[in-house]
Amino acid sequence: MTSQPPEAGGDRGAAQGFGFDLPPGVAMSSTGDYFFRAGQLLVPRADLAREGMRDLLGRRGELRERDDRPSLFHIAELEGREPRDLDPRTSFALGRRTLEVLDEIEGIWPDCGVELNYVFIGAQSVMGGPATLAEPAAPPVPDWDQVQVGEGMGVGILDTGIVGACGDVTAHANLAGRFFVCKGSDDEDRPAIPNRTYLARQGGHGTFVAGLVRKIAPAARIGVRRVLSPSGEGDVEQLVDGIVDLRTKAAEEDVRLDVLNLSLGGYCRRDRPPATLAEALRPLMAGGTVVVAAAGNNASWRPFYPAALPDVVGVGALDGRGPASFTNYGPWVDACAPGVNVVSTFFDESHADVARVQIEPHPWSTTPIPARFPGFARWSGTSFAAPAVAGAIVAAAWAWGVPAAEAARRLVEDWHRYRVPDLGVVVNVC
Repeated sequence: MTSQPPEAGGDRGAAQGFGFDLPPGVAMSSTGDYFFRAGQLLVPRADLAREGMRDLLGRRGELRERDDRPSLFHIAELEGREPRDLDPRTSFALGRRTLEVLDEIEGIWPDCGVELNYVFIGAQSVMGGPATLAEPAAPPVPDWDQVQVGEGMGVGILDTGIVGACGDVTAHANLAGRFFVCKGSDDEDRPAIPNRTYLARQGGHGTFVAGLVRKIAPAARIGVRRVLSPSGEGDVEQLVDGIVDLRTKAAEEDVRLDVLNLSLGGYCRRDRPPATLAEALRPLMAGGTVVVAAAGNNASWRPFYPAALPDVVGVGALDGRGPASFTNYGPWVDACAPGVNVVSTFFDESHADVARVQIEPHPWSTTPIPARFPGFARWSGTSFAAPAVAGAIVAAAWAWGVPAAEAARRLVEDWHRYRVPDLGVVVNVC
């Protein structure tokens, strides 16, 4: 798999095909190549000081300022409503209005940092979620090692949450006692639609990711903060809040965040990096945290964020023969790991509260997908290659007695290690 520019590959609309089941309040660009919150813009504090900026924003809508978080601007047409309360038709119209206001701002201040509140959606084969649906899998034999690899180290996971995080359901036996939580739980994914026996199609995603980190670095502490909905949808504002909250909670728990795993992502307008997210990650990385992110599942060359951000370790997926058919690729991908038919922790239906779980129907169907999960599942996607690399960095740092950033540098930048073109160094740890 070799590099080619997007115009050569014709994949500008890599996100197309999803328009009719967009979550409420989510708008799509006219070319279908990125998603964003209808009616919202993120405004850096430095841009608020520009002469005339506040006046323009005041004429177009309402500005909500927060001391330690990005300022959120609401287009006037929202009229006090939240984007999640909008129907698809209203979201589409308001999305066009949002782009018009952004064009107006950029026409006056071409160098400003005002940007869309990008939505990263973890849906099947779209925007960075798993490339398949979860399938039940037998528990691994032998069971995962109970060794001290990763002891004294910490891994942050911003995702859908984790089973048992809120105490409603007993935590998975392989994860119990190994994590601390900031907010949210995978348990909340189950009643995503009225029939409680349905599991949202991205339900259990965070639990699956956490299990993969635990498999490779069993003794590491895992910090969990929910930033994705049951359908796998989240936005930059939620992600920034998650980063800030996770840092605060880790400090309270006296846990050093050596690695942050982001098995999520999306595309951006004009392929420009999301400045708000980059700014939120900067102090974390300056403090020595290695950020690992999934490269996405669209078989596309386009930069996929946050994986394509500078200094973030972008991770593609391998199958048993080479690059997985769905993996994104390009010079911005730093590493790759097995990402097909990966087995990890999931809902355990031996608990009464999660009995008879079925995966939520596709939006165009009324038939649920039958499944009975014994606490483990089999799943495919770059979402599950990323935590393998995150765990490998922790394990290497622990074994070599070096900071995580140094371990990541040795693993990713050592040109003596085996590499796949446009997928980076191979991290074969599963």
